[in-house]
Formats: sequence, C-alpha cells, structure tokens
Amino acid sequence: MSSTAIGSGASASADNAVALGNTVTATGGNAFAAGNNSHATGASAVAIGDGATAGTGANAIAIGTGAVATGSIAIGASSAAALGNTAIGDGAKASVAAGSSAFGNGAVASDLNATATGAGSKATAAAATAYGQGSTASAVSA
Repeated sequence: MSSTAIGSGASASADNAVALGNTVTATGGNAFAAGNNSHATGASAVAIGDGATAGTGANAIAIGTGAVATGSIAIGASSAAALGNTAIGDGAKASVAAGSSAFGNGAVASDLNATATGAGSKATAAAATAYGQGSTASAVSA
C-alpha cells in the first residue's frame, strides 16, 4: 500500500491515497483530500477545500469550502450533489433525486431529472427546467 499524508492529523489509509492538510482523511483507493478537515472516502474521490467531503460512491468530486459530493460533482462553497448529479455554484444543490443538475449560486434542482440554471433558480418538479436568475419551474405541463 502506497499512500501519502502531510499535515497535523492527516490520514491516508488506502492504496494511492493522498491527504494534505490538518485533520484531513483520504480513505478511498486513489482518493485525494486537501484543505483543513476535508475528507475523500470514496474510490477515486477528490475533496478540496476546508470541510469539503467527497463521500461514498466512486469518482465523487467536492471542491469548495463545505462542498459535499456523494458519487457526484459539487463545486462551490456549501454546494451539495448526490446520486450522480452535478451542482456548480456557491450553495448550489442537486442532492435529492437522480438525474438533476444545478448551475449557479443558490440554484436548486430537487426532483427527478430537474435542471436549474441561474443564480437562485429552482427546479422542483420531475423533468422541470428553470433557466435564468431567480427563475422557478415547479411543474411540467404536457
């Protein structure tokens, strides 16, 4: 097992894992964690930023202070993505239902295959698309 840990309380405990920073953990194979209190626990997970967590689920990527990704991609402070979704922007959330994506600060996609694009946009119905700053898509009409 080859792993690298640099920093006070840093721990890299899987093959090819790298942990850089204080109280940082890289426990998934090929995982990389950097920043104070960041954690990369899934296989090939990447967590960069203070408090960033790339959790269970392969290939999770969390970049930004407090970003959380579970088998997904979350980029931006306090962003969150799960179920294979993507959230990009500070506070963007795409972590409730599969197939959703949120792009923009504060954008939220909270239903199956929903997409929210634009600062503060919200897509809250299945297959809904909200496009533009502050836009809301809460139902899809036939």
